[in-house]
Amino acid sequence: MDPDMPLAPSGATVRRQTDLAADPAAVWDAIADFGAVHTRVVPGFLTALALDGSDRIVTFATGVVAREAFISRDDTLRRLVYAIPEGPFRSYSAAFEVAAAPAGARVTWTIDLAPASFAGYVGGMMDEALPIMRRMLEPAGRAGAG
Repeated sequence: MDPDMPLAPSGATVRRQTDLAADPAAVWDAIADFGAVHTRVVPGFLTALALDGSDRIVTFATGVVAREAFISRDDTLRRLVYAIPEGPFRSYSAAFEVAAAPAGARVTWTIDLAPASFAGYVGGMMDEALPIMRRMLEPAGRAGAG
């Protein structure tokens, strides 16, 4: 490949960020629990999860099933990264980061994917998941959920 040849962008970054009235350590504990995201973070959005080695196979409420490969977890940075190595994406890498914020915790969810044509769909899915995440991770929401 010619290094001077311009490349047309074929991927996209989709990012969502939300502040939660919750302890960052507690939020991180739930998000970092790779095998329990369907019960601790987004129940109903994900309806099932099965571990297969370092991968998790998740079933979405829509019926879509995806294999998510664990990439890394950094407890100091409070950062979890996973990828979807197969399916309709040419490339898909997601990262959750949890940081302290004035109200408690800030969760940043970033997905880099290709082709870019999936960005709207993936962003919409993230928008559906965030209110569930908020309900599960904020203490007031958990108290009202029971």
